[in-house]
Order: sequence, then C-alpha cells, then structure tokens
Amino acid sequence: FATTFFQCLMTDLARNFLGLRPAHVVGFSGGEINCLSALDVWNIDKYYDHACEDRVFSHVAAGQFECLKKVGINKPDWGTLLVTGDEDQTRKALESFSRLHLLMVNSPTECMIGGSLEELLEFENKSSLHTIRIPIPQVYHSDLLEPWRKELEHLWSHSVSVPKNVKFYSHARAKTYPLTQKSVSEAITNTCVEMVRFVNSGTEACMAVLRLMR
Repeated sequence: FATTFFQCLMTDLARNFLGLRPAHVVGFSGGEINCLSALDVWNIDKYYDHACEDRVFSHVAAGQFECLKKVGINKPDWGTLLVTGDEDQTRKALESFSRLHLLMVNSPTECMIGGSLEELLEFENKSSLHTIRIPIPQVYHSDLLEPWRKELEHLWSHSVSVPKNVKFYSHARAKTYPLTQKSVSEAITNTCVEMVRFVNSGTEACMAVLRLMR
C-alpha cells in the first residue's frame, strides 16, 4: 500500500500545485490500482480496509500463497526473474521448463517470469538471456489465480466516482474501459489472472493522444 499512498501524494501535488490534469491514464501492474485511488475513482480508505480483510489478498496471492499449493508447488519453491529478452526469445527459452510461467512483457526487451526455484536456477544456468532475481515472489499476471477469478472480482469491487474527461486503459487488455463498479473490478481482475504486455497499453494510450492532437 506504500506505493498507493505515494502515488496519491504525487498526483495531488501535480494537480493542485502544477495544475496538471490527466486525460489518459495507464497503470503498470499495481499501478493501475494506484491510479484509481490517486484520481479518487476509489475511496482509498475503503479499498485498504476491504483488502486487509480479504482472504484471497492475504492468503491466496500472498502470505501462505495457497494458489501455489493448488498446483503442487510449496511456497518456498517459487521465485521470479526479470529476463532481458523480447517475448519470442523468452517463450523459446521457456519451452523446456514445465513449471515456469511468462508473467509480463514489460518492454520490447524485458520480460518477467516466475515459477519453481529449481527450474529458475536451471533457466539461469542454461539460458543465454541475462536475468535478474526479484526478491519478492510474484504470482499475479498468470493463470495460477484463474480459479479465484470470482473472488478477485469481489475483492476489486468498489463504488466508483467518475472524473470528467479522463480515459483509463486496462493493463491486461490494452483497451479503455468505462469507470463502473463492474468494469473496473473486471479490468483489475484481468490484470491479476492474465499474462500482460505493458507496451501495448502504453502504445494504445499514446495513439489516442496523437489522434486528439490531429
């Protein structure tokens, strides 16, 4: 939640001291949630209280990582890597690893993968791609959480306040979505349970801005 509060602070400074007003909003992973809070679409206090009481948030996708047990992986046997390679290179390198998942395509030259620590170590040793170990296990952005889709939709279901003349873009689908309680809940859930390509979301938002400038 620290990043959410920080984003709220920086957005407030940008709006009230610099007079900046966003027209297009793209959030990266948890940044999509931060944007909803920072622009007062969600009430951050209610969101915080609801998340702290939610079992999926605290035990399934974090804490005891119950989603891993469902597929036969113990919590300590899970890790995450940044990989310096494009999506095709990364997928090719993953072909011989059954317990590794492509989680995110961060940029045209960087991906994130997660999975069994044993296979991650083997991947690091065998792959020609440069890797960086991420200390926090990452299970979001994969179908590991698909069995909890309905529970996640409940977790992210909050009343919304709609700012004027602002378009939000889905990190998972790279498309705009209306700011309703149901559509926002579905958009954040899609980000949780689907592999995402952030560059597509950024490109779509930039193209929308360019179309307005014509």
